[in-house]
This record gives sequence, structure tokens and C-alpha cells, in this order.
Amino acid sequence: MAEVIDLARVTPGGGRVLLPKTALSAVAATFLLMGLLAAAYGPLLEHLVRRFGISLPVAGEVFSAHFAGALIGVFGSMWAMERISGRLAIWVPLGCLALGCGVVALAPSWPTFLAGVFVVGLGFGGLDLGLNQLVAHSEGPRRSAMLNVLNSAYGFGSVADGPVPPDVPGYAPVRPVPTNPDSARRLLGGRRIAFELLAVGSGEAALEQMIQARLGAVGFDVAIRQLELTAFLARVNGRQRDFTAAVVGTPGDPGLGYLTALTELAGLRPAADAARAQRLFRVSLPVAFLYHARGVQGMNRRVGGVRMDLRGELPTIARWLTAP
Repeated sequence: MAEVIDLARVTPGGGRVLLPKTALSAVAATFLLMGLLAAAYGPLLEHLVRRFGISLPVAGEVFSAHFAGALIGVFGSMWAMERISGRLAIWVPLGCLALGCGVVALAPSWPTFLAGVFVVGLGFGGLDLGLNQLVAHSEGPRRSAMLNVLNSAYGFGSVADGPVPPDVPGYAPVRPVPTNPDSARRLLGGRRIAFELLAVGSGEAALEQMIQARLGAVGFDVAIRQLELTAFLARVNGRQRDFTAAVVGTPGDPGLGYLTALTELAGLRPAADAARAQRLFRVSLPVAFLYHARGVQGMNRRVGGVRMDLRGELPTIARWLTAP
């Protein structure tokens, strides 16, 4: 991996790292390989059935093993980033990833294979958080842009600073809100505020636990409560709005009509147009936007007449045809 220069050693202020282009290229390549690795599990399931003589549901345990390891890797990386050098915090999960891949390739039995996948997950989670943290705390004014570009090599999403992605027509540039944990602690004045965070039940709730950890570090005691989807929607979208905080996903649309629903959900009066709505979200901050998800669509080569745009893959469905 390319060398990372620690500014704390060469400048009085320190605190940030200088990432040369070779280091950024190495980070992007790592994310790309991680994405390929994660995408390989699905196509490999039938191979695992034949290799180990197991059923398809049993082969699906690779996902549980991987994500269990990744969750531990994320929290391990959170702990390590505060106590050891950034270089070591990256090399350790990278070594776990390499070791796990070796075990997976040579595993003589199914339990050994799962153990290898778990180790792969450890490295996966550690690198995911560690590399993002490394770039986020690097020197330079365009760290958010670099994070978006680098993560595009791994997954489909971008860091959100508002309700509308920058590449969508109707986006209104607004001044970004800086992340300042010390300011949050000063505003709380030593108090601790407890509240409940609602979420739809989804296994380990990795996203919610990361939110819980970040808020806990500045003075909030967050209790995560996972609900079945119907119960979640009844509390969040019901007339009583029976929640303090909730993790929700909002499907977008080219006309930005979802902004009206978001303002009503936040208890605000809808704005006259999309630009005012985006400024309203920035001024009042009723919602903390985390990321803009993106998707990838594929089709069989026999299917023709498909034209995709911002509305998705279905607008031209009436003209689809299947070749013999």
C-alpha cells in the first residue's frame, strides 16, 4: 500500500494525514476488490453446494458468517483508530482479508470454510470503516467528493448533505454543516439525553449501532428499537407521529415530490418549491441525511426495447420484447 504521511509529525497543528495520488489509487483499488468479493458470494452458492455436499439453505450461511465478521470488524476498527496509527489500523484488517481468502480457498470442510469467511468479514468491516475514516480525516477541502468517488468503486451510494443528490435536476446547493463533536458536547453542557431510535428489524442493525455509537460519544443515550414493518409504519407515518427519532428510507422521484412528504413527516409546513424545501431542511435541520443510495439494473440479452432514465427501469415496459 502507498505510504501515508502523518501531518502530526511534520506540522505543528497535525491531526490530519496527507494522501498522495498513489495512496488514493490504492484505496480505490481496495474498495473495488472488496466490492467484487462481496458480489461473488451469490454466484458461488451452487458451487459450494457441490463442493461440500450441503444444501442451498446451508450454503446461505456464508452471508451470516461474513456480516457477523464485518460487524465485529467495524467496531474493532472504531476502537483501534483511536489507539493505534492509521497505517497499522489498515494493515491489520488487510491481513485478515488475505488470511481469510487463503482459508476459503484451501478449506477442507464446511466449518473451516465458514471460519475463513468470518475472518474475511473481519477484514472487510475493518477496511470499510478504516479507509473511509482515513480519507475523511485527510488534508484538503474536497474530502466529501473524494469519499464519493472512492466508494463508487465499491458500492452504489454517496454521502448525503441534503435530501436531493447533487446530480439530480432541481438540486439546490446549500452550505454544508460541519461535523463538530466538541461543539455538540459544549451545547449539552455535560448532560446526557436519552431517546429511542426506531428501525425496521433487519438483523444486526449495523447502521443503527453506528449512529448509536457516534451519538453516545457526545452525550446521547440512544436505545435502538427494531419493529416489524407494519408496526414501524404505524408509529412513524401514523397520525400521532409516535416517535422521537427513526431511521427511514425515502424513494425519490424526478419531480422531487417526496420533499413534501419529508417536510410533513418532520412536522414542518411544506415549502413553495423544491429549492426552498432544501434550504428549509438545512436551516431547521429536522432530518440528518446519511447517504443517497444508488442501484444497478441488469437485463437478459434476449430482452430488448428497454430504456432506463431517472425514473428507473419500468417507464418503457410497454415496449419491451423478448427475442426467440
